[in-house]
This record gives sequence, C-alpha cells and structure tokens, in this order.
Amino acid sequence: MANYYVSIGGSGGGAEDVTISSEAITIDAVTTAPTKATSPEVDLVKWFIINNVLHATYNYRQSSGTGGSAGSGHYLFSLPDGLEVSSSWATPDATRPRVTIGSGFISNNDDALNSASNIARCILHSTTEFKICRHVSSQTAIMSNSLFGMNIALNFSVNIIVPLA
Repeated sequence: MANYYVSIGGSGGGAEDVTISSEAITIDAVTTAPTKATSPEVDLVKWFIINNVLHATYNYRQSSGTGGSAGSGHYLFSLPDGLEVSSSWATPDATRPRVTIGSGFISNNDDALNSASNIARCILHSTTEFKICRHVSSQTAIMSNSLFGMNIALNFSVNIIVPLA
C-alpha cells in the first residue's frame, strides 16, 4: 500500500494522508457464482476513502476463459474489504436497481479499444454489492453467465464513488 497526500478544500486547504489499498475482485452471482479464468492478466480493485466516501476502480482482463466458468444469473461485484454503502444515501433495490454508482467500459475481448467494447454503468444491488450493465444503442443488459461471462475473453474497467455507512 502506498500513501499519497491529497489536497482537500482547495487553495490553502489542508492535506489528508490517504492510503490506496488493493485486492483481487470478488464476484458472486444471484444464483451461482462464476469462476475466474486460471490466469487473468489483470484482477484488481484499487480504492481509497476520503471523508467517508469510497473511490474505487475495478480492472479485470482475461485473454481467454480457460479455467473459468460462467456460473448462473447476474454477476454481483463486492465492495472492497467488507465496506458498506450508506443506506441513508440510497436504498438498494435488488429486484429493480435504480441507483447508478459508477461507469466505465466492458468488452468481450481483451482489447479495450476493440469494436466489441461497450459503455458500462454500475448499479447498486445491495449495500455491499453492485451489478455492471452494458449499453449498446438503446439496449441495456446486465453482466451475467449469458452476457460477458467469466468463461470467455473479457475486459472491463469501472470506477465507483459511494458514501459509506
């Protein structure tokens, strides 16, 4: 872990010692959790907290799905290190998620610049998990065993910002 000084409060403001932490991404599913590929090139969530607000970046890339399984149902991505979103800020709705907490890209190819790349939106599922949706034209679909499953070449990067409990 590295320590960085971040200016808070603009000109003349103080500095806060911020620790940037990292760990492997934890993926569950509504029905059966998927298994990541045997050797993903990147599998990392990096985050820091300022004023009780989580800033996290999730980066994952696997050039093949070898050793991975798709599981079943929508994928659920855990907040790092057992953190929880403040339920006074947003009420999670697992059946019809409405709260967007981040964005990025997702691709069924290990190349972020490939034409298969899509805009991604992160939606709150519970106080500890979110789903990644992809947008193509006017259609939205949630990452699952049947869309961007863990058993294919896959690449995604999303950033989330949420107030913590």
